[in-house]
Amino acid sequence: MRIGLILFALLLGSCTAIPNYDDPKRVARIDRLREARDLCLVENVHAFDDGTSDPAKIGNYVAMSCNVQTSKLVDLAIPDPGPKARAAFQEEAVRRATGYVQTSRRIEVDSVERQRAVPPPPPSPQ
Repeated sequence: MRIGLILFALLLGSCTAIPNYDDPKRVARIDRLREARDLCLVENVHAFDDGTSDPAKIGNYVAMSCNVQTSKLVDLAIPDPGPKARAAFQEEAVRRATGYVQTSRRIEVDSVERQRAVPPPPPSPQ
């Protein structure tokens, strides 16, 4: 029972720890690379999305098109990245790109629905 409580306390304590980064300039560069990667994903959604294909498939294509930015991000974020780390960053890029595809499609559908909506008639003068 005590071991269970100790393990629970360790798990709870590790979730609440505030990360402490040694090099704030490096963290800022990582943030800029992440933003550049995300911008690349957003910009490439329309190049690959045909509006009918599976969003995950399109997200995968978009993420592959931004592989250079993802690789730069991995190389700076992790000093000696292995294949698992690279795969994890690529999977994150695919998830983000898929989300951008879905968001883009919702925006387009909303825009088309607004254009189709009939404006209300003007109020009659009394």
